[in-house]
Amino acid sequence: MICFNCGIKLHSSELKECRLCGVKFEKVCTSCNFPNPLMGKYCFNCGTRLLSLEPQSSIQNFDTLSENRRNVAVIFADVSGFTALSEKLDPEEVRELINDCFDYITRPVYELEGTIDKYMGDCVMILFGAKYIHSDDAKRAVMCAMRMMNLIREFSLERLSSKGLSLDLSIGINYGLVVTGSVGNAFDKDYTVIGDIVNTAQRLQSNAGRGTVLVSESVFVETKGIIKYSEPMEIKVKNKEKTVRCYFPIEISAEYDCDSKNIFVGREKELGLLVSIYNNILNTSTKCINIIGEAGVGKTSLLREFLSKLDQDIKKVWVELNSFSPNKAYCTISGILMNIMNINSKESSSVKQRRLLSFLDYIMAGLSEEEIKRNSDFIGLVLGLKRDNEFQNILNSMSFENIRKEIIKQLSLFFTKLSQKFRTVIVVDDMHWSDTNSLQILKELIKCLSLVNITFIFTSRYELEELEPFSDINYHNLKLQPLTENAIRALVCKLLDCDQIDETLFGEIMKFTNGNPLYINEFVQSIKRTESFLIIDGVGSIDSDKVISLPNNIQSLILANISEMNEAEKSFLQAASVIGKEFSLSILGPLLEMDSDEINDIVRLPVRLNIISLKTAYTALGVVEKIFVFNQDMEREVIYDSILNKNKKELHKKIGELIEAKHSGELEGYYEILFTHFIKSGQSKKAAEYSYKTAIKDKENYNFPSSLEYYSKFLQLVSEEGSTQMDSRVLDAYRDMGYINFIMADYGASLNNLKKALEVAALYDDIYSIKLMIADVYKEQDMYDEALEIIDELQPKIKEENTLYGKLLQMKCNILRILGNTDALTIAQKSEQLLIKMKNFENLAETMNQAAIIYYAKGDVSNSLSCFDKSYKYAEKINNFALMAKIAGNLGVIHHATGMISKAQEFFDRSMQISKKISDQQGYIAGCINLGILYVDKGLFDKAEVLFNEAVEISREISSRLNECIAVANIGEIMFKRGLDYKALEYYNRTFEIAREIKVPLGEGIYHLSTARMYIEKNMEGNVRKMLDIAFKIFTEAEEIAYLSDYYRIKALYEFAEGKIDAALEDCKKAADIAQKIRSDIRRLKALRLEGRIMACTEQNESAFKLFEESITLSHQLESEYEAAKGYIERLKLHRKLGDWDKARKDLERARECASKFDRCRLREIIEEYEL
Repeated sequence: MICFNCGIKLHSSELKECRLCGVKFEKVCTSCNFPNPLMGKYCFNCGTRLLSLEPQSSIQNFDTLSENRRNVAVIFADVSGFTALSEKLDPEEVRELINDCFDYITRPVYELEGTIDKYMGDCVMILFGAKYIHSDDAKRAVMCAMRMMNLIREFSLERLSSKGLSLDLSIGINYGLVVTGSVGNAFDKDYTVIGDIVNTAQRLQSNAGRGTVLVSESVFVETKGIIKYSEPMEIKVKNKEKTVRCYFPIEISAEYDCDSKNIFVGREKELGLLVSIYNNILNTSTKCINIIGEAGVGKTSLLREFLSKLDQDIKKVWVELNSFSPNKAYCTISGILMNIMNINSKESSSVKQRRLLSFLDYIMAGLSEEEIKRNSDFIGLVLGLKRDNEFQNILNSMSFENIRKEIIKQLSLFFTKLSQKFRTVIVVDDMHWSDTNSLQILKELIKCLSLVNITFIFTSRYELEELEPFSDINYHNLKLQPLTENAIRALVCKLLDCDQIDETLFGEIMKFTNGNPLYINEFVQSIKRTESFLIIDGVGSIDSDKVISLPNNIQSLILANISEMNEAEKSFLQAASVIGKEFSLSILGPLLEMDSDEINDIVRLPVRLNIISLKTAYTALGVVEKIFVFNQDMEREVIYDSILNKNKKELHKKIGELIEAKHSGELEGYYEILFTHFIKSGQSKKAAEYSYKTAIKDKENYNFPSSLEYYSKFLQLVSEEGSTQMDSRVLDAYRDMGYINFIMADYGASLNNLKKALEVAALYDDIYSIKLMIADVYKEQDMYDEALEIIDELQPKIKEENTLYGKLLQMKCNILRILGNTDALTIAQKSEQLLIKMKNFENLAETMNQAAIIYYAKGDVSNSLSCFDKSYKYAEKINNFALMAKIAGNLGVIHHATGMISKAQEFFDRSMQISKKISDQQGYIAGCINLGILYVDKGLFDKAEVLFNEAVEISREISSRLNECIAVANIGEIMFKRGLDYKALEYYNRTFEIAREIKVPLGEGIYHLSTARMYIEKNMEGNVRKMLDIAFKIFTEAEEIAYLSDYYRIKALYEFAEGKIDAALEDCKKAADIAQKIRSDIRRLKALRLEGRIMACTEQNESAFKLFEESITLSHQLESEYEAAKGYIERLKLHRKLGDWDKARKDLERARECASKFDRCRLREIIEEYEL
């Protein structure tokens, strides 16, 4: 392989330039891999036509400008503020920001068909009229500059304000005659413009202040009819003797859209209704507007007109869906998010990640780094961004339902914070193409945003069941009907440029169009094309002789209107329709074997005919990407349907292959699109490959419903090919589907898929693992015998060193523990050393957890704590947060029960923190309640109330009525201890109502017991005996031993009040014995204190003192100043009764010292007011 220029031998086809002569190799031949120069059309080695997947880019000076003299508008735009960036940020970060900034602010250049000539440090030189000549190049230049000013402000605000930095532009524009030409050798040219116009533009820029645009007199003359300017000013510039007159552009004085063909007629009423809905409803709550109508009826035009009426400071978000959208999970949601943050979907994952973090720093100022990081993680999950190890571990510990809830929660936070920065209107056009995941999330999200200042507007061809009317937000359904007769006449008159139309023409229009604006436009284009109409004295009429030759349906009308295009233009539209509603020229060029110049020339006619329009333009890897869209999806569908099936399949195939080649480094983001193209091309094997890859991707991204859908498509395709038994992926598909069904608690489907996996499994390890999964499904359905049967069958077949053996032992131990089988502990003990040897920490953690529970049930607290500690360490080693949270909660309960209060508090706190991290709301509620009870025992009622109220709030969010019942009952206890008896009774009654509603007798028993105690202590009238009997019956039937201890203590209090001393003492002993049995020291000290009180009343003073002393000791061991104070007061009363005033005073001092450490309550008031 030799250099075509100097003949030296080349050692690699990947060289970018010749080391001898320096010529650059910008193209590589796809046939022989020979390096070629940029200007080469055909390979210098083999003669093959040279094609590039990327269109040539003006940003790299690749757009060839013809050598001549012409009028060109020249812009110099200098970015100021990078010096401050360089002082505060890392050089690499500065470079990324500079690139991001220029990518962001130069989009209008491409959208308005300008050319970037070159970059010079922080300055960019832009040309209008150099490559593409327009009659209004000066206007385009000013429009571009003004848009760039707005974009730099947006960029600076959203990307840099959180860092205390900002960027500005200073821009100079001149217009006039220049010479376009090339500089350089034959193989390495740079194209530019030369002349005084260029120099003056640069001088104007250097004199413009930060944030200002200066335009020359020539630009002013060309644009003064559309741009409002400042008064003229004279400035002295370098190297010019005379001063230069210049102006500041202030605002656009009239709407200017260089290619717009849209006419808004006949929808004034609907527009007024939209504006009224937006303005009249209080702008403090979310509004959802759903616009429904058939294709072409004017939904999009109505919305564009509506948005044009809104204030400039309103953030307008526009998302267009298409027929590819339903195939991609979170497509609609991610489209909304990226549009809000000005992220292009085609940009790399790292760029998206940077822009996401910068935007969150801006809108979430004031939140902690941890909160912003969590929001970034879950928003990134929706956007499909890469995840760090910590977040991956969190996701692995979360249930599918909790992941979905956390996504909604974090999206809600995102939109809430967004609304505090911007008034926002979010439009989703063609919502009927939305993916199911997004529809479900949007419905829940909009409910969460009921008090947030955001408006959602959707358009759809039909009503969507997933978005049925919301009852708690401002929801409006707007159905668009065909245009009225008057509106039809007005629209046709505008299109034909006449004053009115006759009845014959009107009748033909009605027959063809039925009042559909798109059909009307197509009909008028048809009669214009065929010259079938006349205008006489301002009246439009139709040539009756030519009416019969008109197409008789809308499809034929659309095709007829493009029939006069040349073959290249027709092929362009057909190929574009196959790509989709939105398409890139960088794919169409190679697809049609056209270079950059050819494809850019062809696109101009469809744009002028308003069939397509430029959606956006941006730079990617130094290459300009232009994205176009079909203005009417129906037109695209008609063009697509007109292609022969054979040609359609070939186009889909080529498009798929081009996408594979173009995006080979980041193909994962295109799996769904590739699946669609290959399935439509009849390439079943390729389609199966991408459906399988999509299923795996969705599974890894926790989009389980979508993963199941793609696995099903894969299996269907493989089945049609007849290769089910030969394809190893089939086994993995069925196994994964069974696993996903299991996670989603669809146990029937899980068993069905796992049994199918078993049918195709050939290797023993696969068979054993699938059978263990089936056993796990049985266990979750409480079918323990069936699960044990499988485990017992597999145990002798699996070697001990196999990781499956550890899973088997762990599952068997778990089932036997649930069944109360004593062999469970033996298995746990036996498997510990084996699992340690294998370093199987996952199963080891679970097994130790089971062993700990068994030990605790046997009353062996020491071994239970030891096993829980081991289990926690093993779970921590593998970052199993779910198990860590559960174990921490268990350790808290045991430490609380055994009097190690500080330890208990530490583990309850840890359990809550981990549960919050993995969005385990049930675990978090349990932590709130357990820690709240601990605080109540310590007399810290304020902290306890906060926790119980939080438990109530979250319980209501997730409809956990049982937890709500428990938390409400505990709030009642706090009210009672504070002396707020009626409030306490109110909470007790609410406990009873919830318990009745959810049919939980335990809650009713707690209500009866709590109410009975209040009636006794307050001497209130009521059937206390009956309350106690009901409570006893409920607790006995439920085998709730702990509550039986409470029952006997309250019953003893009742009997004591009734004067039944012996019965009261007997019940106190029963209460203390049960408390001792269940290792509840708090219950035991309460029973002992009551027993001492009764004995003191019966003159058994010595026994009473012993009981008081024991209860006080236990109180201090439990770190409960509240219970200790009660013990001191009871002992004080006995000292006072016996006349031992010194000891009484000492106990009063101790009681007051204790009281100073707990919150205000009835007991504290008694102690503070107590006098001896």
